[in-house]
Amino acid sequence: MVAALTFLLERDQTAIAEEAVRRGVPMATVYAIASDAHYRLLTLAKDYVAERAPGREGFTLGAIVEPDWEVLAELAGEPCDEDEWVELMDDEQPKSDGEQVAW
Repeated sequence: MVAALTFLLERDQTAIAEEAVRRGVPMATVYAIASDAHYRLLTLAKDYVAERAPGREGFTLGAIVEPDWEVLAELAGEPCDEDEWVELMDDEQPKSDGEQVAW
């Protein structure tokens, strides 16, 4: 089971990004969704392993298959600007009393 989780988590961000681009989602949103979903899935997998495999310390991912952001941006007809996408992600985080809230 853990092997299946690691296989999926090594590839989830690319699959999510490719599907979002295919559906016409703007690249800044694609980047945010793929990044946030990957982090969320990692958290869920960690929780799953802790619950279903007591005593197991966790799991180790191999090489993460990163999305090819340049190719995806080209397919979307947009410039590839990861720095801008990251900045937009930071700007869109919920705020509380002027502080960023950790997800």
